[in-house]
Amino acid sequence: GGTTTGGTTTGGTTTGGTPTPTPTPTPTVSISTTPNRVVAGKTTVVSWVASNVTSCSVTKNGAPWKTVASDATKTQSKSFIETITAQTAYVITCTNGSIQNVASAIVNITSVFQGF
Repeated sequence: GGTTTGGTTTGGTTTGGTPTPTPTPTPTVSISTTPNRVVAGKTTVVSWVASNVTSCSVTKNGAPWKTVASDATKTQSKSFIETITAQTAYVITCTNGSIQNVASAIVNITSVFQGF
């Protein structure tokens, strides 16, 4: 039998640093109404696109309208057809962690006789 000589393993020192936290991406959001001028009683399409968001809430004339939870890694896009009877403001607030972003769109009423 041969002789095995044990080698010495020198333990390296691992310096524990504080891991740099991944910065939270700022949520991006836009909302639009198409068309943004309608005759009372007609419809508009309210649509929004949001990315880097964990949740969004949309108000309609200041009242809660839609709440949408989202995976922050996905881009969210939604459209709703709305019948408009008076000027209507839609405000979307999206958050990602503690960062918030807001966008808004307004639909105005036009008279049947008004030229563009």
